[in-house]
This record gives sequence, structure tokens and C-alpha cells, in this order.
Amino acid sequence: MTDRATALGASLARIGDIKAELIAELADSEQMAADLVDADLIALELEEVRRDAEARVAEALAAQAAAERDALAARRERDDAFRLRQAALDAAEEAIAVRDGAVDAVTRMRTDCDQEVARVFKIADTQVDRARAAADREIAELKARLDSAEEAKARAESDRDQMLGAVAVLRTDLQLQDDRHREELAAVRSDCQRHHGAILGSSTR
Repeated sequence: MTDRATALGASLARIGDIKAELIAELADSEQMAADLVDADLIALELEEVRRDAEARVAEALAAQAAAERDALAARRERDDAFRLRQAALDAAEEAIAVRDGAVDAVTRMRTDCDQEVARVFKIADTQVDRARAAADREIAELKARLDSAEEAKARAESDRDQMLGAVAVLRTDLQLQDDRHREELAAVRSDCQRHHGAILGSSTR
């Protein structure tokens, strides 16, 4: 496109130069016609000038046509370049829109994920707190039961010790009574034997 613009500028400059030359030559021809007296010579000079002018005009017209063609080609190239640039801009805008849409989608997904994680954590924390409270209550209940059982055990051991003590006392008393009974029985038996011996002795006499 730059080469065509350069060629177009050169063609326009060439047309300007040709016009300037024609104007100068016409002025010279008029001056020559004024200086010449012979009509034939004037006619010949004018014809030569006319032919030269026509040739230069034809050259200028050809240069102008070439310049117009170059200008048209340059405009077409410019239009093509503009369309390509516009297409590139449209594609870039579409890509940016797609990227922004993807970023928005990822942002929404991340937000939804964060909310879901927070919800799950909240539920888990609630369940853990409930389980911990239930475990604490159960532990407290078991501890209370254990304390009650230990107290009952202590009372049972105390009652057992008391019963064992009472049994020991009773056993001692029974042993003492048995010993006394044995002594009393032995004394009675001894008395009986003495009485029996006395009775036998008196009967033999």
C-alpha cells in the first residue's frame, strides 16, 4: 500500500510538471507568433506546438488514468486492510467476551464452592458440637454412675465389715457359750458319776 501511495504521488507530481510545461510552451508560442510575420511559419509553429501539446496532454491524461487506477487500488487495499483490521478487532472483542465469560463462570463456581464448603463445615461443626455435648453428657452420666457404684461398693464393704465383725463377735460368743456348756456338762457328768459311785457304794454294804 505504501508503494502505491508513493507511485500515486509521483504521478500527480508528473501531471503538475506537464501542465506547467504546457503553460510555458503556450506562452512561448504566443510570443513567437507575435514576433513572426510570415503566416505560414506561424501556422507551422502553431501546428507543431498543438501536436506537442496534444501529445503532452495525452501523456498527462494517461498519467492521470494511471494515478486514478493506483488510487483506486490503494483505496481497495485500504478498505481490505480496514476490513481485516475490523475483523481482527471483532475477533479480539469476541475472545475477550469469551474470556470474561469464562472468568465470570469460574468466579461463580469458586463462590458456589466456597459457600458449599462453608455450609458443609458449618454442618460438620454443628454435628461435632452435638456429638461432643452428647459424649460429655454420657461421660458425666457414666462418671455419676461410677461414683454411685463406688459409694455403693464402699457402703457394701462397710456393711460387710460390720457383718463380719458381728459374725466374729457372735462366733466368739458361741464359742464361749459352747465352752461354758461343755464345762457345765462335764461338771454335771462328774456330779452324776460321784452320785452314781456313792449309790453303788451304799448298796454293796
